Amino acid sequence: MARSRKDQAEAVEAAEAVEEKAPAKAPDKPRLLKVYSPDGRPFWERDKRHPGGEVWVAGHEDQASEPVEVAYTEAVKRALREGRLAEA
Repeated sequence: MARSRKDQAEAVEAAEAVEEKAPAKAPDKPRLLKVYSPDGRPFWERDKRHPGGEVWVAGHEDQASEPVEVAYTEAVKRALREGRLAEA
């Protein structure tokens, strides 16, 4: 059954009204976690998802570092897998 132009116009207006009422989707926040360097070896990465845009995780002479908040990026995942970083 064909719609009249008036029905089509009303349907478009209704759809536009719904779009205006729908809240804007907030940008996805990156998953953050606290990590440390278990043996003091440094880890550095620049990525806009990290707090401040980059992270530096390092201890002193074979001593574990203090926990640092980082984004769960591919480089962080790899460092966790390889044991270069540990979750605090």
